[in-house]
Amino acid sequence: PECSLMKERYSRQLPQIGEKGQEKISRSSIALVGCGALGCVFAMLAARMGVGRVRLIDRDIVEEHNLPRQILFDEKDAKQGLPKALAAKEKLLSINSRLKVEAFVEDLDAFNGKRLLQGVDLVLDGTDNFQTRYVVNDVCLEQGIPWVYAGVIATYGHVMPVIPQGPCFRCYLEEPPLAGQGESCELEGVLATAVLITASFAFQEGLKILLGRSPLLGLTLLHLFDGEVRRLVVPKQKDCPSCGTREFPSLSQKRGSAEVLCGRNAIQIRLGEVDWQRLCEKVRRIGTEVREAPFVIHFYHGELRGTLFQDGRLLLQGTSDPRVARSFVAKYLGI
Repeated sequence: PECSLMKERYSRQLPQIGEKGQEKISRSSIALVGCGALGCVFAMLAARMGVGRVRLIDRDIVEEHNLPRQILFDEKDAKQGLPKALAAKEKLLSINSRLKVEAFVEDLDAFNGKRLLQGVDLVLDGTDNFQTRYVVNDVCLEQGIPWVYAGVIATYGHVMPVIPQGPCFRCYLEEPPLAGQGESCELEGVLATAVLITASFAFQEGLKILLGRSPLLGLTLLHLFDGEVRRLVVPKQKDCPSCGTREFPSLSQKRGSAEVLCGRNAIQIRLGEVDWQRLCEKVRRIGTEVREAPFVIHFYHGELRGTLFQDGRLLLQGTSDPRVARSFVAKYLGI
C-alpha cells in the first residue's frame, strides 16, 4: 500500500523522470546552503518532488522584510525571530511528512564546511555572499560533490552547475569583488519573480545531476525583466587553485574575525566555541527586551540590537564599525 501511495503521489511527474528516475530522486540527499529567497524555493521544490533527505544550513533568523520573497516563511515566524533553518524544516514537513530533514543553525565556513556537507549527493547555493560560495566550491571539489551556483539581484539571475572535474566557480570568478564593488540585494533590491525563476532553473540543473544526466555547463545569465537568456562558456583554468592544483585556498580561514554585513549596518563576530548557558545569563543581565528562541537569543543594548547564536556567532545591528562590536564583546561578554 505504501508503494502504491508513493506512485500515485508522483504519478504526474514528467515522463522524462519516470518510475526509475523517481526512485533515484527519493534515494538522494541534498544540502541547501542558505534558506533565504533562493533557498526557500529549493527547499519547497525538493519536498514536493520527493527528494529523500534535505539538509538545511542557514545562519540567520526570519525577519519581516524577508516575507515578500522568502516563500516558506510567514508573519508568525518573523514575530518569533525563529532561525530560518528551523522554520523551514517545520514548513517542509507539513508539505511532505516522509521527507527526512536536518536543520543546522550555523554559518558555513572553512571550519564546519566539511562536516555540514559530507555525505550528500548535491549542494544547492542559496547564499548571499561570495566568501561562502568559495568555501562551498572548495569543499565540494575536495569531496567530489556536484553543486549549483545561483545568484539573483534586482531582475537578473545567474546559474552555474559545477561538477567535480570542473570548470569550477573560481574558474569563472577568480577572486570575489572588492568591498563596495559587488551589488547587494539589501541595496539594489530583488524582484520576487526573478527569485522564483532563477531558483527553479538552478534546481532543474541540480535535478539533472541527481538523475545522472549532464547539466548545462557554463554560466547561464537570465535577464528576466527583458526576457533574455544568455549562455557564457567558462573554460577550465589549468592553474586554478581549486579544481586545477587543488590547493583549496578558501579552506584556510581564521577564527575571531569581524564581518561587516553589506547594507545592513551590522557586524557579525565569530566567537568560536562558547559556554551557551553562561553567555545567555550575561545577555539577560546587560540586555533589554530579551527574547529567546531555539538556538538564539535576541536583545537590545542601548542603540545596538544583538542576536547571539548557539554556534558561537554574535550579530550586532546598529553599527558598521568592527571596533564597536569587538569592544562590546570584550566589555560585556568577557571574550
